[in-house]
Amino acid sequence: QSWPQKHRLTAYQICSFQNFGGVMTISNLTSLNPRAFHVRGWQEVVHVASCDFIDRRGGHGNHSDGFEGGDGSTVHDCYFESGDDIIKVYFDITVTDTTIKMVQNSVPIQLGWGNYSDGAVGTFKNLTVLGNGGRGNEGNAIISGRKGRYDVTINIDGCRIENPNGTLVSLREDTMTLRGAITNAHIKLKSYAGEFQKGTNLLTVCGITERKGTYDCEPR
Repeated sequence: QSWPQKHRLTAYQICSFQNFGGVMTISNLTSLNPRAFHVRGWQEVVHVASCDFIDRRGGHGNHSDGFEGGDGSTVHDCYFESGDDIIKVYFDITVTDTTIKMVQNSVPIQLGWGNYSDGAVGTFKNLTVLGNGGRGNEGNAIISGRKGRYDVTINIDGCRIENPNGTLVSLREDTMTLRGAITNAHIKLKSYAGEFQKGTNLLTVCGITERKGTYDCEPR
């Protein structure tokens, strides 16, 4: 974190990979210990496949955000072990066959730090989240809404989520709405939520609205 601060840069200005126009495709590589974000597309389309995005420095304060892409962007067969917002659902994106290890300061699914994500849909299939870390001041949440006025939908079909210190949802402001469904899931967390449960949470898990730390509706 100190590198961009000393050089008077904001983190998104020095991403390892950044798309400023057109379509960017990244495959079969490892991004290790970035000076800032791993991959950023903002409104531009980015496709990543069979990549590892790793921060070995401990996570805290490193700005090592994982992936951000515009409408139609995809993540497939990737591994993330990094210390910031991992998958940013700011636009309509699809994530398949992907694993996220929660280290210090990790947030697997970030809904946004501003109004820009309003209307975004994140579609996930075969998602694995593991580890015992996370962003402590958000209860080590899997899905986090940090700041802004927005209505975001998260649909996850097929997942294994296990974190003995984790929670499922953190919404920090009343101006947030979370919609969607988690199906075909095995989830084992400390609890459903930590300190922050503001906004409107319409997410269903395994077909129910009951808020628990543990769910199991994997296909038999």
